[in-house]
Amino acid sequence: MYKPKRPRQCDMPAPGTTLRALVLNASHMMVLTWMGFTLPPECAAYWIGEVGQPTNEDCAKRRMNEATQHMAKNLARNLVYYAQLLKRHPLVSKAGEA
Repeated sequence: MYKPKRPRQCDMPAPGTTLRALVLNASHMMVLTWMGFTLPPECAAYWIGEVGQPTNEDCAKRRMNEATQHMAKNLARNLVYYAQLLKRHPLVSKAGEA
């Protein structure tokens, strides 16, 4: 009977860390691009927060963080740019192509 190997400790970052968030984002982005979605550069904006602080009490602080605001601004600008670009130059599949 097949028994999958347990991942080594270093294979997956600890839950709740910035690295874990990056791994999850990368996984979702890979699936979305494989399904044909167009993702702009810097298409994620997040900040995990201070270490050891309860996330439900840290929400406002995370939103006001300068790095988070910078990422959100770039995300919005790039998303609008790509939307306008695709509106002007849509990707149209040719008949008979997969």
